[in-house]
Amino acid sequence: MGVLRLNSDSAEFGRDTPWWGEYLAQYKQASRYVRGMRVLDIGCGRGFGSRFLFDNGAVSVTGIDLSSSDILKAQEVYGRDGVGFVVADVKNLPFAPKTFDMITCFQVIERIPSIDQALQQVARVLAPNGVALISTVNRKRFSELTEAPVEREHIQEYDYEEVKQLLKRSFSTFDIQGLFCTRLMGPDLLAGGNKTLEFLRNRFENHIPWKLRDVVAKKVFGVSYYPDETEYVLRSIGVQEASIFYSVCRK
Repeated sequence: MGVLRLNSDSAEFGRDTPWWGEYLAQYKQASRYVRGMRVLDIGCGRGFGSRFLFDNGAVSVTGIDLSSSDILKAQEVYGRDGVGFVVADVKNLPFAPKTFDMITCFQVIERIPSIDQALQQVARVLAPNGVALISTVNRKRFSELTEAPVEREHIQEYDYEEVKQLLKRSFSTFDIQGLFCTRLMGPDLLAGGNKTLEFLRNRFENHIPWKLRDVVAKKVFGVSYYPDETEYVLRSIGVQEASIFYSVCRK
């Protein structure tokens, strides 16, 4: 694989979001598979990840999202020959069967109803020898102490065994790994492993501007509140405790 490339414009677009490092780390892992692939990027948002995959070896990338404003911005900033963006719903993908060699679907399935329908659509448009990379949050790490997901945009979160059952219904083989941060990030620093403090942090953290959290973390702990992409790794050991499940799926 060649050197991962980030042009200066792309690197700045999105750096103003707190989970940029976690987001980019998932696309970096995807770049291991992307060379020569026709790619579908589900939940592409404003398109940086789609362009990143193209710049690192994909022959074409189609990004889809439900947000028409994000798709317009994506096309404006990252669109070019070989990279296009479409407003579309993963539950009803407007593509012929076996269209894509690689599909990325990062932290989308927790945001949609009818999850089996969505995963069956992913399998339908995936080529026979293709690979689907699907990530989702770990319910045990995000919302274990609440009856409903803490994140308002999350409809349903899953633990490790639940993710296995979901994938088994649509894919013949899959490997679930965990995305781990190699250092304590802000939430862990503040909670210190205390479940009560973690619950309070989940409830009130979003009311504090993330840039202010970052300033405080740097002053108190000497590190940024949120890690960058170089501080994340995939591993299979202890995957049940990962914050993010990252699955490599095949038909």
